[in-house]
Amino acid sequence: MTQKSSRAMTRTLRREADLRIGLSGYSPVALVEGEKWKTGESQFKHEFQGVCYLLSSAEELARFKASPEKFAPVLHGGDPVSLLNENIVQTGHIELGVTYHSRVYFFATQKSRDEFLSNPEKFATTQNLAFFNAETSGET
Repeated sequence: MTQKSSRAMTRTLRREADLRIGLSGYSPVALVEGEKWKTGESQFKHEFQGVCYLLSSAEELARFKASPEKFAPVLHGGDPVSLLNENIVQTGHIELGVTYHSRVYFFATQKSRDEFLSNPEKFATTQNLAFFNAETSGET
């Protein structure tokens, strides 16, 4: 997962009607298990902590339901650096993602991503916070 500087970046969360769609509609199972960006299907959706994830098959849906915390991005794609440093919830960008200890993290800025990479243990401790029942800043 690397930054694409020539294009606008894609937020990890998007809204559709009254739903928050995680990973902007990509399958978290395909990302974690195969490191592939595979578009999810609306018939294979599952809500986890207020965020709806789309999976690409019934098999992926079953795996996600059995262990959503394994597959959902840390903080549902929120930036752990801005949360820890500034106590601000910011939606990360798909292009600014990294994998650390088999978990996927996303960041709102390249600066946040770089700070995480310089000391990932410092920021990895925020991964278990469930805060998405409240509105988040930077969400579209």
